Amino acid sequence: MFLDVYIGDLEGFDFNDDSEWRIGHIPDRITPLFPYPEPFGRIFWGVKEGTLRGKQTDWGAWVAIMKRDEIIAFMEDHYGGRIIKIFEGEEQLRNPHMIEVVRRHQSALDDIYRIVEGLDPDKEYGVVASET
Repeated sequence: MFLDVYIGDLEGFDFNDDSEWRIGHIPDRITPLFPYPEPFGRIFWGVKEGTLRGKQTDWGAWVAIMKRDEIIAFMEDHYGGRIIKIFEGEEQLRNPHMIEVVRRHQSALDDIYRIVEGLDPDKEYGVVASET
């Protein structure tokens, strides 16, 4: 099982349609998947406990509803800014393979920020946490 997080388009998405459970009732992707460490648990628990506005839309999918600036703040809070800080100061960063992994993750995060910054600031989007 994989835990995926991405920004989804809510236009035309029916939160109240319970007939599609178990077949991927989730919003269409706008962004690539969030890089490690993805905020799956924050979306899952936030929606489940009501600290994030949203809903479970499938057996393994939760969607938090946010506007562009809320998404940016959420991402900056989760990743500790705009720079991925995984493995920081650890022995693994001396490994060339791990350095390349961090570079790829940072590049993916940069791509997501570029997409999100171009979104309509007044429109609502889904931050989707999905088990695949």
